[in-house]
Formats: sequence, C-alpha cells, structure tokens
Amino acid sequence: MRNTKIALAVLALVASTAAMAEGATVYGTLDVSAGKATNDVMHFDGSGNWAGSIFGFTGSEDIEGGLKATYTLELGLNAGTGRRANGGTVIGDSLTSSFANRQANVGLSGEFGSVKAGLQLSPYIAAVVGNGVTTNNESFYVPLLAMSGSVAATFDPSSLLATTTGGFFIPNAVSYSTPSIGGFSASALKQFNGAGVANTTAAATKDRADYSAYSAGFAAGDVRVAVAYEDANRNLISETALGQSKNTAVAAGYTMGAINLAAAYIDHKDVTTNTSTHTYSLSGATDVTEKVQLSLNYAKNNKTLAQSLTVAGAQYRLSKTTALYLTAGRGTNGLTPLYSGSSNTTGDVTAYAVGMYKSF
Repeated sequence: MRNTKIALAVLALVASTAAMAEGATVYGTLDVSAGKATNDVMHFDGSGNWAGSIFGFTGSEDIEGGLKATYTLELGLNAGTGRRANGGTVIGDSLTSSFANRQANVGLSGEFGSVKAGLQLSPYIAAVVGNGVTTNNESFYVPLLAMSGSVAATFDPSSLLATTTGGFFIPNAVSYSTPSIGGFSASALKQFNGAGVANTTAAATKDRADYSAYSAGFAAGDVRVAVAYEDANRNLISETALGQSKNTAVAAGYTMGAINLAAAYIDHKDVTTNTSTHTYSLSGATDVTEKVQLSLNYAKNNKTLAQSLTVAGAQYRLSKTTALYLTAGRGTNGLTPLYSGSSNTTGDVTAYAVGMYKSF
C-alpha cells in the first residue's frame, strides 16, 4: 500500500509539472566575446556585444471567450561568470539582487489586442530599435540610445533612478497594445508607484516614479515606420531633483532584396534646463552570402561637445541560431562603441570585439 501511495504521488507530481510546462517556451541567447578599447586592456565579456545574454520563459493559456492568459519571465546574465547582468531593473542596492531583471509580467490577449502588467520592455525602445536599426548589434544601438538621451538607456545603476526607470525595462508598469489593423499598430505604457526601496536619501520610501511611453507604427511588405515618445519626470523620486526629460523619435526601415536600410531621428528635451539635443542615425546591412552578413552604422548628435558613433559589424552564421561575429567602431567625446564599455570616459574611443552567440 505504501509503495502504491508513493507511486501515485510521483504520478501526481509528473502530471502537475506537465501541466505547468504545457504551452511554455524556454528561450535564450548566450553571447561571449573578447574585446579591447582605447586605454583599456583586452577583456572577456559574456553580457553580449552583439546579442544580449538572456534566459527566459514565456507562454500562454487559452481561457474562455477567446482570451489568452500570457506570461513572461526573463533575466539577463553574463555568460562568462554565470552571474545576473545585462538587465534593466535594480531592486535594492545590488545589480545582481533582481531575479527576472528584464521582464516579469502577466497579461491578457485577444481580438482587442493585449494588456500586460509588471516589468516589461518600454514601447519607446521597441519602436526605435525595431524600426531604426538593421541588426541587433548591441555595440551600436545601446550607445545610440544613450547618446540620444533616452531615459531608459542612460539610467545610473548605482542610484534610485535605476529602480524606477529600469533601463530598457520598466517595472511596476501596465501597457496596452492594439492588434495590427491594416499594418497599423500602437502601444502605450504607464508606470505606477512601486514598493519600498531602501536608498541613501530616504530609507524605505516608495518609488514615486512617473514614466510613460507611447508608440505607433506601420509595417507592410518591405517598409516599416514608427513614431515613439517617452516622458520621465524624475523630480518625483524621493524628493531628489533628477530632472524631467521628454524624448520623441521617428524611425523607418526598408528591405531591398539582400539589403536592409534604416534611419532614425531622436529629439531629446531636458525640461529642467529647457535644452534640446537632436540625434540622427543611419544603419545598413547586407547578406553577402547565405552565411555572411556585413553591417555599417552611424549616429551623431548636436551637443556642444557633439558625439558621433561609427560601428561596423560582420557575422558568419554557422547555423540559424549560431554565429561568429566581429564588431569594431569609434566613438567621440567619451562614447564607447562597445556594449561592454570602456575605461575611457572623456576622449575618443576606438574598440573592437570578436565573439560568438548561440540562441535556443
């Protein structure tokens, strides 16, 4: 009898695990590279100079009325050390203290579109990167967003600001996305106050964040166009005057056979100082052969000490999910052309990285 009970318990556990796994997808990318920048030593990086190192679960469940319940848990990591990294949100005083530091959300989807609640990607970032860049070369598009003044790209990971804007990923947020109607779609996201977080200015206070983002786009055939807007009022964070900024972006892309072209214009307005920065970018990529892709990206802003960024990339596809790559470039006035960064923060930076990524 005892053996029968044990067997039934094991079967129940297997059945419950199978039910949990039904409809779930495990996905991720591991990216490792060796690189060097001006005034820096050769270093190993596992966060991803081409494609970010990530690991996640996503899935959906059919429920009544044609609705689906959805969920996503995604964390960033460093494939060189196995530690959490390459994420967005910081809870507490450590970059590694958040588990799902990129996405942790649930939602409902149907003919009306989709609603999500929790930590999620800003629609502003999705619109700019998805339409204004030809490749997923992080050594270009992450510095591009930083030089253009995007709040989600320029957060300080050592301050409370990181807990409220969360990098590309916005915590404590609710979003709505329309379905595609004749190629048109739109998204809106609003962040709400979060739980108490200890910080140096006011221990255990609430994150009084005020971040919102919106995007609208059109995609048909070889053409894609998007406009996006983000507004972050950081004066509300624990009585600390960190400023308010508003960013507006227009991004477009066009595919012509093996050639993919894209461009973006970003207007960054610092409301506190009443100043504006304009950033322009051009991006191109082409498949030279079935296995080889080359890309060239350029961006420039109009700051008093204007920054420019030029990044070339090449990847050799070993399979549909595996590739070797080389990324090299030059940034001016402290802008580094590597996602993994550089010790030079004032002058011009020349850098390169050779690596490999594997998706699953």
